[in-house]
Amino acid sequence: MFDLLEEELSTKEESSRASGKTPPSIDAVVYAMPEKFRRGATKSNAKPILIIAVIFLLLAVTGGILFFVFYVQNDAPQSSISVEEEQSVAVEEQQEKPLSEEDSQQPTEEEQVPSDEPSAPLPETETPVALEPGTETPSGSEPLSEETIQEEATQPQLPTIVAVDSDQDGLTDTEERLYNTNSQIQDTDGDGFTDGEEVEHLFDPIRPDGARLEISGRVTPYTNPTFSYSLYYPSSWSARAVNDSDREVVISSALGEFISVKVQDNPQTLGAIDWYIALVDPSADTSQLQSLSFNNWSGVMAPDGLAAYFVKTDETGGVIAPYVYSFLYNQNTSAQPQFQTTFRMMLRSFVFTDLSFVR
Repeated sequence: MFDLLEEELSTKEESSRASGKTPPSIDAVVYAMPEKFRRGATKSNAKPILIIAVIFLLLAVTGGILFFVFYVQNDAPQSSISVEEEQSVAVEEQQEKPLSEEDSQQPTEEEQVPSDEPSAPLPETETPVALEPGTETPSGSEPLSEETIQEEATQPQLPTIVAVDSDQDGLTDTEERLYNTNSQIQDTDGDGFTDGEEVEHLFDPIRPDGARLEISGRVTPYTNPTFSYSLYYPSSWSARAVNDSDREVVISSALGEFISVKVQDNPQTLGAIDWYIALVDPSADTSQLQSLSFNNWSGVMAPDGLAAYFVKTDETGGVIAPYVYSFLYNQNTSAQPQFQTTFRMMLRSFVFTDLSFVR
């Protein structure tokens, strides 16, 4: 459009010159279109936008690589650790961990014994029978193979429990917990008698006023209704008759040790020592047997102190009941019995509840 205007003005100017006329001056302001609006004069913005996009892409890629290196790679080894390796690390940490003052006072593995809590009575024990390969088990299941028998034979045995008496007062540390006494002081109540002496003779070892153990709440009476006898045993233990005949009663501790009381026939009314030699150990050295006598009972203690046998006698020493009452201490897996003083306490508490039962 501007080219045509200029061409027209140029034509008029030439015509005026040809005619000798002076062209009129043009005072009007002519506005020309800015260069940036003319076709082809505008510069493209595509290149800066492309550069910016490339920069953002590079940053995104770099960020992804850094995330992978610092987070994914660092987490990967932890997830690949096996259970065995974790257990191994835990064991090593436990071994390296220093003992606290409280832990250092705990008994060693050989001395450690479980606390005495009530437990279900033990089932009647039976002598295990060795089965030959190919024979059936008692339950009628599949025959045991020779490999199975050899595998069972190599199974580790239960650890033995060692009796510890820290203060040498006649009560093991396990018994000290039964009667609430101090395992570091021989005479907890300070009355001049050791804790073991008081427990064996049915006195409360934590009261200096001569209080009886029966009223302390730490022992419980058991009464046999069929054979009319009674005795005391620790309250945290359990007592049950093996069968309806009441001939055998099992009194069990929480550690697996138990004491059985059996009533056995004595038709000839033999004395305790004579019955022991006749039916228990014919080769026994009588000088090694300890005679017992209290509550009109006459008895004998085996040399190991873990069995006692009683007969009921009158004032003259004559046997007045056709039975022998056997007390048998089964220490189970203990290397040494934990409750020998408790065993003797039970013997001393043994009394008849119905004298009409005897002849």
